[in-house]
Amino acid sequence: MKCVLRERQRSDDLVVLAAELPPSAHPLALRYRTELGAVVRANGRLAGAFDREHDVVALPAHGEALALTLEVERRSLPTNGLPPGPGVRWSLLLARARAEPERRLEIEAAEPPLPHAWGGSLALWGHGHLDVAWLWTYAQARRKAVRTFANALALMEQDRGFVFVQSQPQLYEFVREADAEFFERVAARVRDGRFDASVAALWVEPDCNVPSGESLLRQMLYAHRYCVERFGIEPSIAWLPDTFGFARTLPTLLAHAGIGCFATTKLQWNDTTRFPYPQFCWRGPDGSEVLAASIDRMEGDATGARVRIASDRGEPLIVGYGDGGGGPTARQVREAASAGSWEPATAWFARLGARRAE
Repeated sequence: MKCVLRERQRSDDLVVLAAELPPSAHPLALRYRTELGAVVRANGRLAGAFDREHDVVALPAHGEALALTLEVERRSLPTNGLPPGPGVRWSLLLARARAEPERRLEIEAAEPPLPHAWGGSLALWGHGHLDVAWLWTYAQARRKAVRTFANALALMEQDRGFVFVQSQPQLYEFVREADAEFFERVAARVRDGRFDASVAALWVEPDCNVPSGESLLRQMLYAHRYCVERFGIEPSIAWLPDTFGFARTLPTLLAHAGIGCFATTKLQWNDTTRFPYPQFCWRGPDGSEVLAASIDRMEGDATGARVRIASDRGEPLIVGYGDGGGGPTARQVREAASAGSWEPATAWFARLGARRAE
C-alpha cells in the first residue's frame, strides 16, 4: 500500500511531511527512500529512521490511527563511502547531497522477528562510527546521531540479543538535547548493557598528538562524569577507531584515569609499515600499561572474507555502516548470525585480559 505524504513545514534544513496511518492488528513495515536521512514519528514518539542504507522502519500493531510525521533532510552527505580526497566521487556525492524529499511512503506487512539463536565463535559488535565534526555542521551531526541511535534501538527491539557499541558522550548529549523522551529509552538500554557505553571513555574521539596531556585527561574526566551521572556506569575502554596517531604517553594518561583498555582500527590504514600485533600490552614511558587491540575494520558486512580475517586475528567482527553514522541494518544483523554472537566490548576484553601473560 502506498501513502501520499503532505508537506506540513519547511526550513533551510528539513521538510516535515505528514500522513495518518489507519489502525492495524498486525505489525507493519514503513518503507521510504532517502539518501539524505529522515526520522519518523508516530503520535510524536520517535519510531525509527531512514537513510541510504536503512529504508525500513517497523511499527507494532496499533488499535488506533497513528499520526505519522517524517522529518526529512534537505541537504546531507550519506552515512558511509565518503572519499578521502577530491575527485569524481566527491563531485558526484556533492551533486546528490541536495534533494527534494520523496512524497510517497510504502506500507507493508512486517518481516518475521530477527533470529535469536546465534552460531560461530566470533564476538560481534554493532557499531555506527560518527565524526562529530568533519564534513557537516554540528546541527547535521546532531541529526545523524539521532538517526543512528534510532536505528540501533529499533534493532534491539527486534532482537533481544543485539548489542550496539557506541562511544563519544557528546553524541549521547546531542540526542538528549534533541529528544529527551527518546534519550531515556536509550539510557535504559545503556543501563542493561545492550547499548554499550563502556567504550565512551573520552568525550569525543580526539586528536591524540597535538593536545596536551591535561586536555586529554579532561576528555576522560568529562566522559566519566557524564556516564556516571546519566547512566550509572563507568566507561573502561578508550575506543578510538578513527584517530590519526597516538602519543606514546597515552597509556600513562589512560591508566591514570582508571581506563584499562584501548582499541583502534586506524593502525590498519598504514600501507607501508604494518603494525605486527592484533592484541598487545601497550606500555607508557613510566611503565603504565593498558590492554590494547588493533582491529582490522570499524564497519562493514559479515562477509566470508571479514569473518576469516577476524577469526585469524582473534578479534571482534564489527558490523554496521559508519563515518556519518548509520549503524547496522536488519540484513546485516541477520547475516551475522552464523559468525558469532553479540556481546559488550567489556566481555571480549575480559577474555583478552585472562590471556595477558601471553
